[in-house]
Amino acid sequence: MSLKTCSFLMVFCWLSGIYADPVVKTSNGYVRGKFLQTHINTSYYAFWNMPYGKPPIGKLRFQAPQPTEPWSGVRDATKEGNSCVYMNYFSYYPEPGPQDEDCLYVNVYTPTLNSSVKLPVMFWIYGGGFRAGSGIFKFYGPQNFMDENVILVTFNYRLGPLGFLSTGDNIISGNAGLKDQLLALKWVQNNIENFGGDPDKVTIFGESAGGMAVGLHLVSKKSKGLFRGAICMSGCTLSTTLCENPKAFIYNYTNLINPNISKSNSTNEINEFLLTVPVNTLMSYALQVNQHYFIPVLELQSEEAFISNLLYDIVATENFNGESLLIGTTSEESLTFISEKQLTTTAISYDQNSLQLLPTQIVLKSQSESLNSAEFIKNIYLNDSEMFENNLAVFLKYYSDNIFVRASYKQSELQSQYQPIYVYRFSFYGTISRVRNYVVEGAGKVGHFSELPYLFNMTQYPLETNEDDLIRKKFTKLWANFAKYLNPTPEEFKSELDNIVLPRSTPENLYLLDINTNLTVEINPESKIMSKWNEFWEKYVQKPYLTF
Repeated sequence: MSLKTCSFLMVFCWLSGIYADPVVKTSNGYVRGKFLQTHINTSYYAFWNMPYGKPPIGKLRFQAPQPTEPWSGVRDATKEGNSCVYMNYFSYYPEPGPQDEDCLYVNVYTPTLNSSVKLPVMFWIYGGGFRAGSGIFKFYGPQNFMDENVILVTFNYRLGPLGFLSTGDNIISGNAGLKDQLLALKWVQNNIENFGGDPDKVTIFGESAGGMAVGLHLVSKKSKGLFRGAICMSGCTLSTTLCENPKAFIYNYTNLINPNISKSNSTNEINEFLLTVPVNTLMSYALQVNQHYFIPVLELQSEEAFISNLLYDIVATENFNGESLLIGTTSEESLTFISEKQLTTTAISYDQNSLQLLPTQIVLKSQSESLNSAEFIKNIYLNDSEMFENNLAVFLKYYSDNIFVRASYKQSELQSQYQPIYVYRFSFYGTISRVRNYVVEGAGKVGHFSELPYLFNMTQYPLETNEDDLIRKKFTKLWANFAKYLNPTPEEFKSELDNIVLPRSTPENLYLLDINTNLTVEINPESKIMSKWNEFWEKYVQKPYLTF
């Protein structure tokens, strides 16, 4: 054999070793993944469809997930598995592909399989109102994060009635979807080192219902020690609405499916009946009741409960997990929830019935003060003689504050007493917002969800301009920095981030990073509005507070 031939074979064998499908050992067995590259040729490995829990079927439907069983041989992790069964769709989400109750799978994307490297890990919790969503690759592509040399983990958790029904007792205790997330986090702790990750450097992040879920992991004793950083995007602990009367709701829901079911039936009988109902029937009838009741619930106190205590009190008294929080919203969340056609009529309805301005899940000190308290809120945004109908930008501002912004600022104020808190607002009006959002003069231009295509590769939302790409790089860098350093703007990265260093917020001073074409820092941008909301809560709302 010639020297030239020998050299060629050596190179061939070396390349084959690099580009061959990788095999990794997990705590349950071996998995075979796939070699991929980003658009700038960063190499990474994808492992899909790895079970972290037993299929939640049969008697396990509605219950906390159980760890998966070991398997023999090498499991094929080169193709995606089922999504969990959607309850309904949101227009801005893609079709999820195959759906099944057997859906508790985790995906890992990593630039290295060298266990001695120990890269930071970013654990993504998708949004979708606790009724839709999945960790699907075509929607949450990892390429941007691979270019930042961090590991991305996505996964599925149960939705709608399968994930969030409760009988208000220990028969169906509730929060099965959150307990899925918990089990997936435990899977990361047990396995991520074999994928090149550091189990001591896990950051959980999520948007919308995913941001609320992150907020609940912040305050659940069950999540203690499973992550060190948290990013709440357009949703947080204090914006989370909890199901107020789950037992009454499940009786109404079950009676709709089977009119022979009544309150004389025990909760065990309710459970036994619901176990026999086909999943498509469960979802069909779920759309006929108040869909907003398929949400987290305060469980009875027990060792297995995910959350049992009032959320506001936990945040206000330092009883939370993790070491640092990054929290924020888009510049006008409400654009996604109120269509341009509906805007004026919705504003008029609030003018005609100001009681709609009252936040959900508050208990007023006096019901006789309902109208006065609603007028107080209106006067936060308008002068006495003004109407929302003639101030649509102001109405959008109220609506955005009411659903996400106010709670994010309040959580920042409370939690910054105890640990580093960094606050942001995504204001970049790029291709995604031009496609998705309408414009109202004087209002922000970036609606709910519109920032996500700048973090993930979403086939449904391609970026089209150089400015889009610049923001993508900055935005991903900020998030990856937080995962690495618990700080989105470390001093050493100033040159890549417009020479900006974002100070940590304090109860007295909220420093806000505005993410736009140029990064800028604002100090107390909403202090006047927040002081009035604080006054409202103190004057009208009975303690203990439930949310903010």
